[in-house]
Amino acid sequence: MRIESKTKGVVAILLFSLIVSSTGCTKEKAQAIKTAAEQFNVEAKAAIGLIRAGDKLNATVIFTSSAQEVKSIADNFPKSTDTIPNFVNNKLSRNKTNAPGNPELEKQLAQMEQAYDLFGSMFRSLPRGNFFAKNAVKKSKVYAIKLTIEMIQVAKFLSDNHFEFSARRQDLYDQYDAAKKLTDPTAQKEAVLLATQQLIKLRDDEAKANSDMITQCLKAAEAGKLVTDLIDRYQKLTVSDILDLTKNALSIINDVTGGNPDVTAAIARYDAFRTNKINTDPLWKDVMNTDVKNLESLSGSSKP
Repeated sequence: MRIESKTKGVVAILLFSLIVSSTGCTKEKAQAIKTAAEQFNVEAKAAIGLIRAGDKLNATVIFTSSAQEVKSIADNFPKSTDTIPNFVNNKLSRNKTNAPGNPELEKQLAQMEQAYDLFGSMFRSLPRGNFFAKNAVKKSKVYAIKLTIEMIQVAKFLSDNHFEFSARRQDLYDQYDAAKKLTDPTAQKEAVLLATQQLIKLRDDEAKANSDMITQCLKAAEAGKLVTDLIDRYQKLTVSDILDLTKNALSIINDVTGGNPDVTAAIARYDAFRTNKINTDPLWKDVMNTDVKNLESLSGSSKP
């Protein structure tokens, strides 16, 4: 996925529009927030997509071939009455299992997507001549806070509860169990070596999947922080301010890369940011404790 290049492209358009504008008018500021909000939606939905893909991989296993299986298939081929396509397809289908994914997780992911789509839709039709009125600021702010908090929490959860590919793990259990039962030392050694190669690959695949998911959640969290800050300071910001904030956010997003040892530290920083905001800003605390469906009830009491 070319998430980073998409981020650069969208923000580049935003920066260009700000640079060429020297008036700092409300229209330009509203357009800047609209672009930032759309990017938040893109980053968040990319994170959700990676989690969904991880769930599918969790339920999928491609069984590892063994020397015994190779010999068996080769020996059976001359005796088979199947056509060659049927023979090949039958052997392939026996070597792959696709179990159903987690329906509860999919339900939660779908609800998250709806929430981010709703947030993005708030900015898609800015009324001409009434760019980002105060009531629109109030309404969007509570959603920006909630969805930013959500991405930080998801990143922290994935860091504390690493995603596992359960089906492939079960296949490994079976491989080692079968190897242990072999009586021929040479065959047993080959079977254990093959299983161990798959164990190391599974370990690396799980680590990469977790790193990719956490990284994308942190990128989304940073994009959410930017939108929240732009909304929160909308009345006071100049175009130059927005340019500086966006540059800083882009730099942070690009610094968060998969496999980076600083990802753990980044999670801690984002979580500290969330905790500090909740402890010092009553609205953040209220939003934290409110379900997405009920956020609009907070809009009237939030300050622009």
